[in-house]
Parts: sequence; structure tokens; C-alpha cells
Amino acid sequence: LEHLPTQDPRMLALLGAALLRGGNVDASVRTLDAAADAEPESVAVERQLLMAKLAAGKFDDVLAAAPILREKGDATAAPDLLLVGAHLGRRDALAARKAAQALVARVGKDAFAYNLLAFVEEA
Repeated sequence: LEHLPTQDPRMLALLGAALLRGGNVDASVRTLDAAADAEPESVAVERQLLMAKLAAGKFDDVLAAAPILREKGDATAAPDLLLVGAHLGRRDALAARKAAQALVARVGKDAFAYNLLAFVEEA
């Protein structure tokens, strides 16, 4: 990463997202890790980093960090989705179901949450 013209965390996050979208998962994790180190309070950067780690199969990292997103103020469904995805990646259908049920309980009558729960119950 030292060869990049900037170490601006926003630019690193943008590059990391592009790398992930392009399928270069390992480079995405490294780049987003650098962005998160440079801007540790950014929920958006941390969310992107955890998505990259999920894609990289770093399920334990995701399970440890996803709840912290909610504590940092992430009001989106991302922390719940990351938990469900990490549990499914570890082939723990029961924990994935519990995470999906927690999302349904938190957001109420939301079609996306119910669809996620139905998907997990079929897993």
C-alpha cells in the first residue's frame, strides 16, 4: 500500500471496495484494514472491512467485530447480515437462525428480515 499516491482513508476505502467488487478479496482486506487503521471511528469503513473479511472466509474475525458495529452506531442491518453470513460460513445453521431471528425481533415487520430468516431456516 505504500506505493499508493495517497494514504487518505476515504480513498483507501474506495479502492478496497473496488478490489472486493473485482474479486481481489485479499488485496481488498489489506486495503480496507489500512483504511480502518487510519480512521478507526468510521463505521462505514469498518463495515466494508467486515464484508471483505466475510468474503475472505475470516468468519471468526467477523463474528468478533460485527456486534461492535452496532455499538458504534450502525443502525443498518449490516451487523446482523454479517453475523448470519459468518455463522453460515462456519456451517452453524442454529447460530445463523438465532442471528436472523434477532434481526426480525429488532426491525419488526420487515420483508427483507423475514426473507433472510426463511432463507436461513432452509439452510
